[in-house]
Amino acid sequence: MNPTAARRAALLVSVLSVLLALTGCLGPRPALTVLAGAGVLSLSSDDPSGSFSLRNSGEEGSVLNWTVRSSSPYVIVTPASGSLRAGSLQQGVNVRVEQGQLSRGEVLSARLEVRSNGGDASLAVSFEMLVDGLSACGSAPEARARRSPRASP
Repeated sequence: MNPTAARRAALLVSVLSVLLALTGCLGPRPALTVLAGAGVLSLSSDDPSGSFSLRNSGEEGSVLNWTVRSSSPYVIVTPASGSLRAGSLQQGVNVRVEQGQLSRGEVLSARLEVRSNGGDASLAVSFEMLVDGLSACGSAPEARARRSPRASP
């Protein structure tokens, strides 16, 4: 295909896409809603699991396709992807911190990125490895370490 024909074909596809969008032929639009309290999951070694919910609050008949990724290899989400019809029940997403590689008193901060065809969102996850069931806050500075979200195991 010569360059002029390729440009014409691309222009035709663009015009048709705009016309379909204006006439509603592309179908109902989904909309992502994240239900997570204050948008922060605070976890500790006493309770290393938490959860949040996703909902499709879009137009009737729409389907929301979503994925969740963690900025830390220590923060595990299940399920990590799925689909939701508008008006259906919420989808619970479980969050768990793998503690095996973390030290006592260590603090971990991570972000969960929710991507979907109905919008994107993010949540903060904070986790503290307690020392004998107590927070390391207020103790000597060397008793507390910070691990960046991109730390490698």
